[in-house]
Amino acid sequence: MTQCLKFKGGKHSTICPLCLFRRPFAARKKPFSAARIRYNGGLANRSRTMYDYQSDATKFLNEYIEKHPEEAERRLKNRGLLWDVELNPEEEKEFAAAKVAKKPYTYYSYD
Repeated sequence: MTQCLKFKGGKHSTICPLCLFRRPFAARKKPFSAARIRYNGGLANRSRTMYDYQSDATKFLNEYIEKHPEEAERRLKNRGLLWDVELNPEEEKEFAAAKVAKKPYTYYSYD
C-alpha cells in the first residue's frame, strides 16, 4: 500500500500518476512490462534443446534439395523475380503523385 498525495493521505494499492511524479527517481516503481520477466532455468534449458529440432517438412525439403541440387539454383532464380527487383524512380514519383489522402475518420461521412 502506498500513500497517495492526491487524496490527502488516502491509501490505495496502485500508484497514481501524481504520486509517481512527486517521488524521487530512485523510489519510483517501474511499470510492468513483458520484457522484464525473467524465466526460470527449466524453460531456458528446454529451449536450448529445441535448437536441434527439425519438423518433418523441413527434413523432407533439406533431403530433397540434397538429392536435387538444380532445385536450389532454380529456387534462387525464382526468388529474384519477386524480391530482387530494382525500382524505377519515375514510376515511384508517379505513384506518390497519384496517392489519395486518407480521410481522418473512415466510419463517418462528412458530406
